[in-house]
Amino acid sequence: MKTYTKITIAVLVTLLVVSLALIFFVAHYTVVFVLDSKASGELLPLSMNSNDPATGRPSPSREWMLLSSKKWTIESQDGLVLQGYFIPASQPTHRYVILSHGYRNSATSMAGYAQVYHNAGWNVLVPDHRAHGYSQGRYITMGWKEHQDLIGWARQLVEQDSEAQILLHGLSMGAATVMMATGSADLPSNVLAAIEDCGYTSVPEELTDKVSRVMGLPQFPLVPATSLMTWFHTGNFLGEVDCVAAVSQSDTPTLFIHGEEDTFVPFWMLEELYAAATCPKEKLVVPDAAHAQSHAADPDLYWSTVASFVERFVPLG
Repeated sequence: MKTYTKITIAVLVTLLVVSLALIFFVAHYTVVFVLDSKASGELLPLSMNSNDPATGRPSPSREWMLLSSKKWTIESQDGLVLQGYFIPASQPTHRYVILSHGYRNSATSMAGYAQVYHNAGWNVLVPDHRAHGYSQGRYITMGWKEHQDLIGWARQLVEQDSEAQILLHGLSMGAATVMMATGSADLPSNVLAAIEDCGYTSVPEELTDKVSRVMGLPQFPLVPATSLMTWFHTGNFLGEVDCVAAVSQSDTPTLFIHGEEDTFVPFWMLEELYAAATCPKEKLVVPDAAHAQSHAADPDLYWSTVASFVERFVPLG
């Protein structure tokens, strides 16, 4: 009987060890595939968004941005050199917009947005997030270190113009970055308003959606294990990117935008974010718009809503 019990315990312990090893193996490769820009580059390449497939040249808006901009750089808190594109307004103004691009894109993916703002008389700054475009960095942190970098860019503008009136406008991961920044006590008071377009509630909830709804797997223990492996590689847990908590602490007026047909960042996340926000707020739901396509699905509605919101909170200057 004792021998049977020992064998049973040994088998159970072996199964437990093997299961844990398998879970952390999968979690490790999830981090490598999703967050490590160097290791996953060939499988999931970072888009430089520079050329139009039909012509082999930059699209008109990207070509305009590349020709009109000046290269700016800052150093991040952890010593990375980050690059951005600054397009000065045609006429002197204290109005500035910082555009925050999405996951595995780059600054030039926001060229169309940049051109709209520039045509409306704004100074425009479009950074490459860390580990994207021409900015240094290996790991993408889905809004954690990126929001600290975004605050650094805002400070750069304030150093250039102490009267700067700054708007933040982010898309997808860039929207999460914007929300995280507005929830930070370190954000300069010159940031007067923010626009988040199709941002997620938190990284754990976004990953849980992909694991459970898309892959059909239970979120436990894979999501917690992935969070632990993320901390090992990047120094932060996935749960630290909590946009619901950020907007509940923010007093920055925020416009929340989401496409009704968005399944990549599920539409229900908009309602959770909007309900949590205690700042002055507005909401725009764009029918028939998929992820990050609200501006394309109904550009008149999109930009008229943005303009009316901005006029309330960012004075002409």
